[in-house]
Amino acid sequence: MASPWLYSPIASVQSPSPEVTKDDEDSMCSNALKDEFRHNTENRFIPLKKAGSGTYGVVWIALQAALTAQNPVPSANTLRAGICAVKVPVEDSDECTVASEVDVLKRVNAATSPTMSKHFPELLDWLLTLEPSENDNFNWFSMAAIIPSITLRDVSSSCDRSKEPMPETLVSHVAVQLSNAIGFLHEQSPPILHEDLHEGNVMLKVDMKSPFKMPTVVLIDFGLSGRCGGTSTLGDELMFYALLFALANTQQPCTHDGKLPPEPLALCHHDKNWIDFVMGLYWALELESLPLREFNNLYVPKAMERVNNADGRTLSNIEDLLRLIMERVPQITDEEILEAIAISESN
Repeated sequence: MASPWLYSPIASVQSPSPEVTKDDEDSMCSNALKDEFRHNTENRFIPLKKAGSGTYGVVWIALQAALTAQNPVPSANTLRAGICAVKVPVEDSDECTVASEVDVLKRVNAATSPTMSKHFPELLDWLLTLEPSENDNFNWFSMAAIIPSITLRDVSSSCDRSKEPMPETLVSHVAVQLSNAIGFLHEQSPPILHEDLHEGNVMLKVDMKSPFKMPTVVLIDFGLSGRCGGTSTLGDELMFYALLFALANTQQPCTHDGKLPPEPLALCHHDKNWIDFVMGLYWALELESLPLREFNNLYVPKAMERVNNADGRTLSNIEDLLRLIMERVPQITDEEILEAIAISESN
């Protein structure tokens, strides 16, 4: 039965506002952020979803607005081909940060071979206004969207939830490709330093088509690159070793708080090559003195051998893990694309 006050003339005027739910607040916040993004990119892009954020910038997965101006509007597949990643600076950040990252990506893209380019973001377009007006901040750059993809943080979090160690073959694969990518950066003159290596800044581009192929490692977010002003590669190397050490020890019983136990690692593992790999990372972090070139000479050949000799069951387990994670990551649907276009046209 309806509440009596609903029929009161006074109640009809003074009735309380509907309660604002958490979902409503999130939606309003999201819409405000999208409006701000459209303004800051001068409506060149239609925001679909926020992909990530950091100290200096926010990355959006967006659609190139020029595509929607065509008559008739292209098919969903054509629209999907126009999806890209767009980075804009956060409020009150240094405008030069965007310009600096664009310069780094220009260097990286110009120097990479087709084989190496797959490990880095592809710069598409940019707009730099180094002296913006009081109300406008038109600084952004766009990159090819890495779709479908997940981060190493997604993988380690999934392993933590299932209380399963990360597959050694997958860790070895990441070690090989990421060491090659970092080595390439450090070989440039002057060296390109990433300076922000962690699980969230390493993506895995996943191809779930049959037959299964190991994912491509992509190093993203060069927002801190060069900000320290030095040329020493040691910082990148230590972050790289710490990252691999954390991956290798995900849900492993032989580690505690990132430290090796008093008992020998051999008691926890039977594979000598793997023991050597983990111990090598441990001592590289303890001594802070293992150049990346030496790491590559000592451990990468064995890691490549592990990946190349992986049997069907091992690959199937990795495929199942990645597929499970991909299912948890929200994918952009055709309906969401069309809805975003409609909202953009109504503004």
